[in-house]
Amino acid sequence: MNICAIICEYNPFHEGHRFQIETARRETDASHIVCIMSGNYVQRGDVAVYDKWYRAECAIKGGADLVIELPTPYVLTSAEFFAKSGVFLAKQMGAKTLSFGSECGDIEALTKVASSLALPDTQEKIRNFLNEGLSYPSAVSKATESSLLDEPNNLLGIEYIKADPTLNFHTVKRTFAHDEGIGCASDIRKKIYSGEIKSDSTPHFTEYAEKAILATLRKMTVDELAEISGCSEGLENRLKNALTDSCNIETLCETTKSKRYPLSRIRRYIMCAFLGIKKGFPENPPYARILAFNDKGREIISYAKDVADIPIITKVSDGISDVFNAECTATDLYTLFSKEVSPCGLEFKKSPIYIKKEQL
Repeated sequence: MNICAIICEYNPFHEGHRFQIETARRETDASHIVCIMSGNYVQRGDVAVYDKWYRAECAIKGGADLVIELPTPYVLTSAEFFAKSGVFLAKQMGAKTLSFGSECGDIEALTKVASSLALPDTQEKIRNFLNEGLSYPSAVSKATESSLLDEPNNLLGIEYIKADPTLNFHTVKRTFAHDEGIGCASDIRKKIYSGEIKSDSTPHFTEYAEKAILATLRKMTVDELAEISGCSEGLENRLKNALTDSCNIETLCETTKSKRYPLSRIRRYIMCAFLGIKKGFPENPPYARILAFNDKGREIISYAKDVADIPIITKVSDGISDVFNAECTATDLYTLFSKEVSPCGLEFKKSPIYIKKEQL
């Protein structure tokens, strides 16, 4: 069994993603494809436009064999820890290869930068640049003197390689969607928001829960904000001050951001505060949660149960872990991000989606 993993968000799934899966399967000679996918929230600090079960189903119908969830506390964090957590789950599922999209499409160039990042001298330079007030991406780019790190998917790819160099790595150049006139995921989300694109799943957008987010943040003390995941170097004070005059999330983010605190970090911090995600969750995800699978995916699950060091979850029960309890809260609050609020408890009502061969 030659398992290739893809760490993804599919926000939403489109033909460019299908192309990547097909290319990864062909070029890595993979017999099975497992996707480690962000759940109802994404790494840029936003909600996913469609819920995780619908996106996982789309991924299976688009060529994947198994989709497991990257839990929300590990999604709403820096590229470094997002990548590390995703790679950890990929290895737990028995993957020997990890495929990812990148702007450059050059695995050798990306591997060279990743090797440079692992050097003590480079790490020292990064710490010095961070102390000067640079954001992590800027500090890394300046320390390595590489323009590759100026592109977000190159940066993520380098973090994947750095997380575990023992894996085999494969990259697909991210040009397909634009070359085919499909448009990028952000363009598709805009069309969903405007109503130009419709689907059989309910769309979710941050704007729908803006007042709820502001209400939560305004009630929090500086000490409470300091306990939230992603807070350091006085960020809690900067956000609290910005809350005084901010009447919407966009203004709050713009007022809080600085050279040290880029917008993506501010958005993640705000979302963690709303969801109540605090510092101190385990270094690695404590379980692998199955969202969707086909017959080949069932084979991966069977194999992973023999090799994984963590539980492979197909049925949930209350109190699996603090991380799962946080996931339940995050999903309950996710229902506020749609035009019509849904009931709570979806984590216990939804089962993994099995896609039969004739449905593909």
